[in-house]
Amino acid sequence: MLVKGRPTLEYLSLRNKSFRETVIDKIIFDGRSDKRIDDADEEKYVECARVYFNSHTIVQNRETARLLGIESATIASKSVLTDKLVDYVWGLQYFDSGKQVLESPDLKRFTFEDEIKELEIISKGEFLSGEIVNGIVELLDDGNAILRTVLTQKSPTDTVIFRRLVNIYSLKDGYEVEVRAHYSEKARCLVAHCIDQVNGCKPNDEVNEPNPIEPNERVKITAKGFANAVNLITPISLGQTLVVSYLGKMEKNYAFSELSQALKSGGSFDEIYPVLFGESEENLSIARNTLGEDTIVYSRAGDGALREWLLKMLTAYSVVASKYARKIVVVISDLDGAVCGNADLAEQIVALSRAYDNGGSLTVVAFVDRENATYGRIKRLPSAELRVRFYPYDRTYTVDLPSSYSFGKAKITLDEQKVRKYLYENDESNGARQIIKRVDSALNYDAEIKLIADEL
Repeated sequence: MLVKGRPTLEYLSLRNKSFRETVIDKIIFDGRSDKRIDDADEEKYVECARVYFNSHTIVQNRETARLLGIESATIASKSVLTDKLVDYVWGLQYFDSGKQVLESPDLKRFTFEDEIKELEIISKGEFLSGEIVNGIVELLDDGNAILRTVLTQKSPTDTVIFRRLVNIYSLKDGYEVEVRAHYSEKARCLVAHCIDQVNGCKPNDEVNEPNPIEPNERVKITAKGFANAVNLITPISLGQTLVVSYLGKMEKNYAFSELSQALKSGGSFDEIYPVLFGESEENLSIARNTLGEDTIVYSRAGDGALREWLLKMLTAYSVVASKYARKIVVVISDLDGAVCGNADLAEQIVALSRAYDNGGSLTVVAFVDRENATYGRIKRLPSAELRVRFYPYDRTYTVDLPSSYSFGKAKITLDEQKVRKYLYENDESNGARQIIKRVDSALNYDAEIKLIADEL
């Protein structure tokens, strides 16, 4: 509606909205479960598209028409040009005739001619509907990318992103992206033709890079078991790395499971990713059932290249997500096994932890056997180390207090200070070992620490 020949504020605001927001979203998010457009939507589509193009100036519409390849765009009146644009964009729409059989993307299935056709679709992609796909970017060596819809495994719903879109939006490994995609009959997979969101923001929005800060927000874990020892002896802050170096054997990874569950239930993190490396499929199945579907599990017989791919995707995503104000923690049960003995990769993972001034953080907890060469490479890197010896038959452990440490600004209570002082002064005594056992078995960590402090 115009007032005295001038566009209303509502019309002016439409100029700042994308075609998807103004037209496509009005249809596909109108209470329907199947998020796609079909032939029956033509009338509503045309109505919304007309409003969108009418809200723009003739200069803007002429530039759009030029990009779309509409003839005589420069000499047509605004009303005629609007009619041409509305008719043209409706004719562009991608209609899926039925659920296609998808296969995991393989760019070898695309010929040069196929890629040229896809680039033509991409050039008009802003005005096309299609499958809405969310996922994590994995860059390929040739400059193209795959949008992984499941972080921890390859899936038939993964989507190809051609290098043109990768370059336009400066996509990187680990970016969280929402795209519109269509089915390629030749390649039997989904191909992105428009990118709507990058890391939760519109592509053209200005996003300030967060500044790293010194970690200062403590991770307080109040749960019975091994997690309590971490609380008392090696308290850490969000954005730090804790290495649990051990001798002996963690039977069925009980310490890893206890700590992962405590971190998950503690409420300090938005997302937690336990990475479990085990000896048998049975143990791995038990762990996944206990810790949840986000657990990344594989056996010793698993493919080493797949393990490295999993860690690459997980760490790339975690680094990006932490910069966008998410609190992420990655817990690795066997660092040497997870990296297949690649000490360089182990160093990279241990050094990933960061905290940012927007509240985001990436925290890493890694168990590593001190008898493995990997430990020698990473032992000077973490901000906290808990040195223990496990006794698997009765699920107990002892702590090497003089060699355990925690740097940073993790605030500890006066009661904790008193108990820690006693432990470090009497680390080889039976009294110190009994205190650690009491802390380990405490149902209420804070109450038990106060009780022990009062006794001392």
